[in-house]
Amino acid sequence: MLGEVLIDCLVEQETAAARLVVGGGPATVARTLARQGVASSLVTGLSCDALGSLIEERLRLDGVDVRSAWRSSRPPSIALALVEAGVARYRFYLSDTSFGDPLASSAICATPLDAPYLVTGGLTFALEHVAGAVLDRLAGYRGLRIVDLNVRPDATADHARYRERLLEVLRACDVVKASDEDLAWCYPDRDLPAAIEAILGTGPHAVIVTQGAQPVILACHAGQRSFPVAAVDVVDTVGAGDAFLGGVVTSLVRREIERSSVVSALPEAIEAGIRLARATCQRRGADPPWTPIEELP
Repeated sequence: MLGEVLIDCLVEQETAAARLVVGGGPATVARTLARQGVASSLVTGLSCDALGSLIEERLRLDGVDVRSAWRSSRPPSIALALVEAGVARYRFYLSDTSFGDPLASSAICATPLDAPYLVTGGLTFALEHVAGAVLDRLAGYRGLRIVDLNVRPDATADHARYRERLLEVLRACDVVKASDEDLAWCYPDRDLPAAIEAILGTGPHAVIVTQGAQPVILACHAGQRSFPVAAVDVVDTVGAGDAFLGGVVTSLVRREIERSSVVSALPEAIEAGIRLARATCQRRGADPPWTPIEELP
């Protein structure tokens, strides 16, 4: 995994009660993999302060390898999340933080990437110098490249440049995971089918689209398939999309799927992702389950 880890400050709308938990899309994917017993490492920025120590301890307890993280004297990034009826609305604070540290780009470029999979996304593409370094690594990577768009327009003031970067990313990956809201933002003048077609036209082998409680769509050049999402009593949806991707990647890794055969392997992987996402929705915060996928309903 390559991308941010941060502190989520979760504030309940009804009670104003606040909790601090470890979050960040790529970090949650890495934690999901590790909790499922899959070797997982995270290339990210870790602060040297007390909150940075809290983050590092959480990652290590989950089994995530952070030896490739760069260390920063800056504080960790913060996501302020207002949670209402189980759904979070975010405001991000990235300036002058460990993930936005100027040394990030050189650290990313210098880190050996020898695993058969490279998974990235989230706030990675909201910061110009980080995005540039990650795009360079994606372009030169020979394994399976999976990107979660996880669009966060509130994390940057330059929406036009942010959209350009996201479209650049699509040309440098094999599998794209996005929500219907992500695609509506990236392609404001197209409906969902047209947006999916546009992505496939840029180079990826497959697009996975989540739609909340609606079916997950898998699209490739041969056609589309939908996967129903069973109803669940939602505590909150924080981290559910990341746990979904973690389930997809867990399934692919366990079966040692390579780039050439990834499309045919994705249906089983999506089913695994749906199970993990449903379980995560029943837990507070970005807290993917330790229960093995095959034991989840």
